[in-house]
Order: sequence, then C-alpha cells, then structure tokens
Amino acid sequence: MIFIVPLLGLLIWTSLGRGLRPLHYLAVDLRNRSVDDMRPVDPDHAPPEILPLMNSLNSLFARLEAARRHEREITAFAAHELRTPLAGLKTQAQVAIATTDPTARESALRHIVASVDRAARLVRQLLVMARLDAQAEVELKGEVNLAELLEEITLADQAAEPAKVVLDPSLNDINLATNRDLLTISLRNLHENAIQHMRTEGIAKWSAATGHSHTAITIDDEGPGIPDDELLLVTNRFFRGQHKSPSGTGLGLAIVQLALEKIGGSLALENKPGRCGLRATVSLPRRGVDRMAAPRL
Repeated sequence: MIFIVPLLGLLIWTSLGRGLRPLHYLAVDLRNRSVDDMRPVDPDHAPPEILPLMNSLNSLFARLEAARRHEREITAFAAHELRTPLAGLKTQAQVAIATTDPTARESALRHIVASVDRAARLVRQLLVMARLDAQAEVELKGEVNLAELLEEITLADQAAEPAKVVLDPSLNDINLATNRDLLTISLRNLHENAIQHMRTEGIAKWSAATGHSHTAITIDDEGPGIPDDELLLVTNRFFRGQHKSPSGTGLGLAIVQLALEKIGGSLALENKPGRCGLRATVSLPRRGVDRMAAPRL
C-alpha cells in the first residue's frame, strides 16, 4: 500500500494533466486574442469530451462575426448614401439663397424636400433593420384584421402616392394571429416598393387567399417588374437592381424578408405574365384564431 497509493496518485495526476491540457491551450489561446479576432478555435487533437464546447464556441464566434459584419455594412452604406442627399441639400439651399428668380427658387426648394424625404426614408429603414437584427424573441399573440391594417398603411402614404391602390373585399374577412408591428413593417415596405416603381397611372392591388395551413397575402403592381436574374438577389441588403428608384435604399425587400422570418412567414416574388408588373406574395402560417372567409388557394 505504501508504494501503490503514491503510484496511483501519480497516475491520476498525469492522466488529469493530459486530459485537461487541451482546455489549458484553449484558455491561453482565448486570453491572448484581440477583441477583433473571431477566428474559430482549432478542434484538432481535442478529446471527444470537450468537442461540443469548442464547436459551441466556434458557432458563437461565427454569429458575432456576422453581426459585426452587418454593423460595418450598415455604417458604411449609411455614410455613403447620406452623403448624396446632404450634398444636394446644401447645393439647392445655396441656389435658393442666391437666385432672385421665383421659378428657380421654387425648383430648388422642391429638390430640398426630395432630398430630405430620401434621407428620412434611409434613416427610417436603417433603424428598422437594426431593430429587427436585435430582436431575438417575438410575441405572436394578437389579432390583426388585414383590411384595417392595409387601409392604415395606404392612407398614411395617400398624399404622396400617384398610383391607385385597390383593396380586395376579401381582406375584410381575414384576421391573423401574429405580431402586428412586424406584419405592418412587411406590408408597408411591399406597398412602398410597388408604388415607387409604378407609372403615375398604375394600379396596385392587394388581395388574399387562405389554405389549410397558411394565408397568402398578395400585392400586384403594374411596374417594370424585376429581371429574372435579379429575383433571387433583391432581398439581399443594399442590393439595387436595374430598375432602382431614385429614392430607394436597397433595404426595403430585405426588411420584408427579415420581418417575415421573425413571425414564421415567407416572401415570394414573380413577374406577372407579359412582364406587366410584379407579384409579391406573403405566406403566413395560421395559428388557430384566424377567421377566414377569403377564397381558398
């Protein structure tokens, strides 16, 4: 026993030291890293017992790096996009001050209003995107009537929109159990996207249909549509295609996609037959309190 006990103690100490050595190396590696170093830790030579820990750390680093990349993109984009309307504001203000021609002064003031609208829209879109990125949990309780919500959205923009908006009567009978704020964000951005890309005499029509497990909300516009090779790209942040609007930010459809993901929905875009406009369809799951009388899908 005098010889066996010390031998067992030595073996246990040696085994624990070898077993904990990867954790020691991991601790040293993390301690020596800078705050900007989000490289994944090396799982090679690690015992199977700590592989789940290292994989979880790598997953955390990947999510943090993605969040930091989004922040950098938003900051860089905002700095670039705000520079243009602010420069235009200054130039047009100088023109309005210097000119004595009432027509030129009125034109300069109109350009100032347009630049302010563009900057305000960009700031609003950036704030919405930042809020959606930071929102981890979403409350889906509550009842939303589609007709009332779309009337609220369209009336808010009625003074500024040249196109005509039509709400299908079927919307009156559809009540959804979902998050009202996120649904409003989604439908408002789809509405603004349709209006901005249509001709003055164009018509945007909202309609809805129900299925056994989901509700489809559709807006049809009479704009130029989206080139087929851009249909899968327009929901990317800051993407502006061939038919970009002067007041667009490249964030509208990305915000729609992100808001719908938060409430379990999805967005589908397709060009109407004959390339006479775009059809955007929002699909939302039914959660039991919907009272539907719309046409079946």
